[in-house]
Amino acid sequence: MLQWQPNLVTELSQYFRVILMDNRGCGRSGRSRKFYTMKTYSKDIFYLMEFLAIRKSNFLGHSLGGAILERFAIMYPEKVDKLVFISPDIGSFKRKLPKRSVLNMLFRGLKTDALSVLIHGFCIHKNSGKHCRTALDFIERVFRYYPMKKKDYRKQLIAAMCFNTKKKITQVYHKSLILTGEFDEIVLPENAVRLARILPHSTLSIIHGCGHLFVYDQIKSLLNEIYEFLT
Repeated sequence: MLQWQPNLVTELSQYFRVILMDNRGCGRSGRSRKFYTMKTYSKDIFYLMEFLAIRKSNFLGHSLGGAILERFAIMYPEKVDKLVFISPDIGSFKRKLPKRSVLNMLFRGLKTDALSVLIHGFCIHKNSGKHCRTALDFIERVFRYYPMKKKDYRKQLIAAMCFNTKKKITQVYHKSLILTGEFDEIVLPENAVRLARILPHSTLSIIHGCGHLFVYDQIKSLLNEIYEFLT
């Protein structure tokens, strides 16, 4: 929740009721001793909707959030209206993994701290580094106030690397918008392309010249895509 671009949230709030949540182990949400899975995250969303008496909703998820939405839509299809995936992975062991240097960077967070991984790792592409700086300045401030512990980063990373929706992903019949950065080296755009081929009612949009954090520097075009899709 705390990592979303404030301007994006403000603009969306003019047209929609926007509810943000921190995943367990992040921000101001609680933690648990058990390992996190996409099923666990999905249940958290379901119980939040029950608590807030929300029958059905549109959903927007970035990166790990997109993966969570894949599982959530499978588990609770009646709760979903439309889905917006931003830089999503695909729930299959056949997913296209990033290059070894990127994987090493991600796993470095297990030995150092998640903040340093975010600050240095997401600026790895020469065509996206300049744009990422704005995003990472903001994320750095957030993590100073709400640091992620190593064990929570480990649980989150394991959940992201191991989730597998298998053939169940074909059950997701909801209208979906899939957005990915052309130069994303964290979650490769090939995975978004594959996801678009699998979901029967999906639209794919590749944001040119951007990496994993284009939600921070492509606000106008992103808002246009989301608004046109949801209305």
